[in-house]
Amino acid sequence: MQTVFLRLMNHSALELTQTAEHYLRRAATNAAIDILRRKQSARETSLDTSPERTSPAKDALLKESLRRALAKLDPEDAQLFTLRNLDGFSYEELAAMFGIERGTVASRLHRVRQDLLVWMNR
Repeated sequence: MQTVFLRLMNHSALELTQTAEHYLRRAATNAAIDILRRKQSARETSLDTSPERTSPAKDALLKESLRRALAKLDPEDAQLFTLRNLDGFSYEELAAMFGIERGTVASRLHRVRQDLLVWMNR
């Protein structure tokens, strides 16, 4: 509600006199959509879940383990993982690049992360 009223304060009084009800409904709908988008973005987490910093030797070992695990993946899945996690492309950008739906990107990346965790923990 606060977002809707802040948007109302920033909106021109002239426009509100003609379509106040329509504007308030649209502002409430848009505010709800914004909240859902923020929640979804918060659910997209990175692969790195370890809070502590490791030693350079352990970092090198982890990098080598990741390289070997990536080599076991389908080349397109490895590229998808690399573009998302190392180059920082969004799900939408990846969907456009690969010509697939955003949901397909998300499910493929989830599967790839699960596979990588299994292979790296061997």
